[in-house]
Amino acid sequence: DFNSIEEGTTITVTKPHKKDVKEMRLYFIHDPFEIKRIDVLDYNNNKIEINLFDLVINEEIPDSEFIIADKRLN
Repeated sequence: DFNSIEEGTTITVTKPHKKDVKEMRLYFIHDPFEIKRIDVLDYNNNKIEINLFDLVINEEIPDSEFIIADKRLN
């Protein structure tokens, strides 16, 4: 579902057969075009709001950033 809002556009995605997530809503602004917020709604109507700031697009991330050290193994 696409909707126009004053700042841009929202896209709503529903997942009727999932147990955990009922709906996700993505908020985009138009100038510059970028995603600004994601809302996640569960079947108990609890909402998680994720706000995105200072987005960096297409910057290479070194592989070392994806190494997770499990201290229990040391």
